[in-house]
Amino acid sequence: ENTIFLRKAKDMSKRKTEWDLISALAEDGEEILLNSSFHRYISENILKDPEISPFGKVDLVKAEVKNGHSRLDYMIEKDGQKIWVEVKGVSLSVNKKAIFPDAPSERATKHLNTLMEIKKTGERACVLLLVFRDSNSFIPNYETDKLFFETFYKAYKNGVEIYPVQLKLENGNIYYTDKKISIENI
Repeated sequence: ENTIFLRKAKDMSKRKTEWDLISALAEDGEEILLNSSFHRYISENILKDPEISPFGKVDLVKAEVKNGHSRLDYMIEKDGQKIWVEVKGVSLSVNKKAIFPDAPSERATKHLNTLMEIKKTGERACVLLLVFRDSNSFIPNYETDKLFFETFYKAYKNGVEIYPVQLKLENGNIYYTDKKISIENI
């Protein structure tokens, strides 16, 4: 038996269901955000807050920017330099290891390849991991998506910056924590 939190949909004109799944309670009582529609709001707030953004104070945050054959979540400008950012929400954690993806994701692999191409041009390329379970480290999910796993480490070794950000959902509010999450080496 699992406890989930739902929200009744307001506009049913383009929907198949009356409810949105928002979050669930883990066995240890930790509330986990599962609805990815919140990722944009959360990530934008992080990127615009110089106190918590991995990039500090930035001059511009532009969402949904096309680069090559991909549309990336953000293009940031800081001191005249472009920083390309893709955001991934991480809701799976085993033994305090945050794991992504929880299902095969060709799109996530495509974004990593785009970020590697951007890095070759001399611009910064980054992944912002929104970690929604209390975790000490991050590792890509080999069992679920071997290609993403391999591409992730290739991107990491080729200078794509990875920023795991620990978040906490409590009583319907999302909080940033300054807990550092390491990237597991293979």
